[in-house]
Amino acid sequence: MKKFFTLMALCMLSIVMMAEQQVSGVVVDEKNEPIIGASIQVKGGTQGTITDYDGEFFLTVPDDATVLVVSYVGMQTQEVAVKRSVRVVLHEATEVIQEVVVTGYGNVSKGSYAGSAQAVDAETIEKKSPTEISKALTGEVAGVQVINTSGQPGTNATIVVRGVGSLNGSSTPLYVVDGVTYDGDISSIDPGDIASTTVLKDATATSLYGSRGANGVIVITTKKGNSGDEGKIDVDVKYGANMRLLPMYETISSPEQYVEMSWLALYNGFRSTGSTVKAAIEAAHNALYSKSGLPKGYNLWEQEEGRFLISAASSTDGKSLASYGFDPTQMTRRKGYEQLESWKDAIFRVGQKVDANVKFHGGTEKVNYYTSIGYLM
Repeated sequence: MKKFFTLMALCMLSIVMMAEQQVSGVVVDEKNEPIIGASIQVKGGTQGTITDYDGEFFLTVPDDATVLVVSYVGMQTQEVAVKRSVRVVLHEATEVIQEVVVTGYGNVSKGSYAGSAQAVDAETIEKKSPTEISKALTGEVAGVQVINTSGQPGTNATIVVRGVGSLNGSSTPLYVVDGVTYDGDISSIDPGDIASTTVLKDATATSLYGSRGANGVIVITTKKGNSGDEGKIDVDVKYGANMRLLPMYETISSPEQYVEMSWLALYNGFRSTGSTVKAAIEAAHNALYSKSGLPKGYNLWEQEEGRFLISAASSTDGKSLASYGFDPTQMTRRKGYEQLESWKDAIFRVGQKVDANVKFHGGTEKVNYYTSIGYLM
């Protein structure tokens, strides 16, 4: 009798084991990265589990279960057939969101806003990699003129939203940063910290801000920390160089060459009147620093006025000017004229720019924070 009950218990246990099955699998995203905490549940049942750190899961399901429902926040929910081994790839859930306009009293959809406004998002600004938000608006907003008066980093462009409304008054638009009017230097706001920029262009801006909005309003919304990015640090370093690569036209490159060209003009003038080479050279020397030539301040040498030597290559008759008693090695510079700077070096140089930013952002359920430190040279 005892053996009979033991046999019955074993049979019932085998029936229960046959009524369930083990399912294992992994859940990844489109980049084949494991998804942690994805939910796996039997469709129509109560059995479920979540994925571990490697995106893997193990679940015991009834024998009659046929479908598993896999879901995760921000991903499209998928239904997969029950198998011993399952691999699930979740895709991002994308939705069409209406374009939003930030006004003085809140956020409204662009379709319901009666005025003329245009928003510029953070991605558009970042693509231009500007150092000032005023220059980032160039060509982005119809009817808004952005005039760059200087390429120096840190200098603001002149923005005209509604045209020049006064000959004596300012045409500068009103800046509103996070709902507060901003009267400081707009270049002190890092473009990388801006989430969106909205330009209110028509007369409706005056209904929000009064006469201060007569020249248009530029509403700036800065970035804020997210609870999912707790303790996150972003470091962004940019380096740029600006140089002239196209060759320049042949020009006068030194003071000596300028005086030489002036001497040649005088020499050719005397030769055209029938003077001999020697007489033309002597006359050009005497007339070089005179009313018909150059001012006396252009004389860079301590020799007597008019005694300026032209190189042998400048001799029109092919003879060396040294044969007329002029030796370039004997010329002595006046005091203060020993080393002259090149105007090309002063104007055309390699311009360098370094833009470094460190951002600390994050938050919890109760508080969000966002702090950035920037350096621009």
